[in-house]
Amino acid sequence: MKTILEFRVAALKMLEPMYGDREARAIVKMWFCSRLELSSIDLVVLEQDRVEFPSFVTDSTRLQAHEPIQYILGTAPFMDLELRVNPSTLIPRPETEELVHYVAERHGPEPKRVLDAGTGSGCIALGLKSLRPRWEITGLDISETCIRTAQQNATTHGLQVSFERADVLQGLPKADLIVSNPPYIPASERVDMDVHVTEQEPHRALFVPDHDPLLFYRTLVEQGKNQCQGNGVDFAFEIHENFGDQMLEMCAQLQLKEVNLKVDFQNKPRFIFARYDG
Repeated sequence: MKTILEFRVAALKMLEPMYGDREARAIVKMWFCSRLELSSIDLVVLEQDRVEFPSFVTDSTRLQAHEPIQYILGTAPFMDLELRVNPSTLIPRPETEELVHYVAERHGPEPKRVLDAGTGSGCIALGLKSLRPRWEITGLDISETCIRTAQQNATTHGLQVSFERADVLQGLPKADLIVSNPPYIPASERVDMDVHVTEQEPHRALFVPDHDPLLFYRTLVEQGKNQCQGNGVDFAFEIHENFGDQMLEMCAQLQLKEVNLKVDFQNKPRFIFARYDG
């Protein structure tokens, strides 16, 4: 047995060279709170307490192999939800939480048919349902593992969301609102990314061809327009920070209205909202 502080010092010594000080501290906080079943305040107040930490060595080995702490723990926080994640699902990011809040702010509580295209862990669909319980929300993903994971998350949190296996590039059901955080990183950028992302998280959820980085956005908009039957359809997308201008140009070419490019908490262009009136 060691004190919480001793475990923490050892963990930071291991992680700081890999992740830097800020991210290493965030990983330790998530790791220790989960494994020791303590709050973040307890970690400080009880830091001199001696504890058993039977998974510390095994967890450390996996972390040193660049496995994300979320996959090691099997869960990741998203808004007020604790979601199951695995190597088939993208790890939810804070920017995606922003997307969910912006969508809820932009659209009122009235009933609405909503599609989450490329749902992964179900984070967007479930986050929206928690804020807009009257919406009828369906999450789509090509991965059967993702669909099972998302369904488990819905059951755990008692949220009535439908999840269906589908290739979103091949067709969409009718909807009033299409939301997506699709693959948007050009394949050539992989060489500059962190190993714990490129070697651990699903490439299918991350990368697009260099020659067509807006593939998913253009296809989702075109499909949404084709099935709206004159009733109009809204779009809400998370985007690559370097493609804001290209996204605005695409929206103009596809005759979308009410186009709004918003920045994220780091002041980077990150979200596009738009509407097609039919």
